[in-house]
Order: sequence, then structure tokens, then C-alpha cells
Amino acid sequence: AAVPAGALVPSPLGPVEPEVVAEIRALEAVAHGWDLGVALGRPLGRAASYDVDLEPLVGATDRLRAGLEVTRPGNTAYGTAIEVADDAPTLDRLLARLGRRV
Repeated sequence: AAVPAGALVPSPLGPVEPEVVAEIRALEAVAHGWDLGVALGRPLGRAASYDVDLEPLVGATDRLRAGLEVTRPGNTAYGTAIEVADDAPTLDRLLARLGRRV
């Protein structure tokens, strides 16, 4: 069902704009898709091989982590972020922010 303009929807962060829920769902799809690929011995490969721009999700990850640290101190629902080079592929930077070792 369509959400009326200006309406907030429930999320792990509390009531948020629908766009935030879309970011959460997209992050879950990428992260858990990667997890599944690794578990099956078929990792996703590099983001450059896909016709998708994951860069907006890198920023979304940082915003969502910050929000979770406010609403759930000490329990962000993400793994501990892993340092990677600023020029690492976008998928690698995204997964590292979610605590995955690529």
C-alpha cells in the first residue's frame, strides 16, 4: 500500500521516512546476498561487474549505524566496521562498513 506523503513508518530506528526503510531493505539484500554467495562458494564479485550504483548505500550505512547507536546503544545490529582503503571498490567499502571481510 502507498504511504501518504509525510507519513512515517516503523523501523529499527523508530518511526522514519519510507526512504530510510528502503535503504535498510536494500542494505539487507546486498549484505545477505553476499553472505549467501560466500556460504555457497559463489561470492558476488566486484560491483563494477553489475549495472548498479551502490555508492548511495555506503552513505546510508553510515547514517543507519549512527541512528542505531542512538536508539540501541552498544547494539548496532551491524558487525564492527572494518577499515578498507578509501579507493577500494564500492561493494568492498559497503560490506566492510557492515563488518564483512571481503
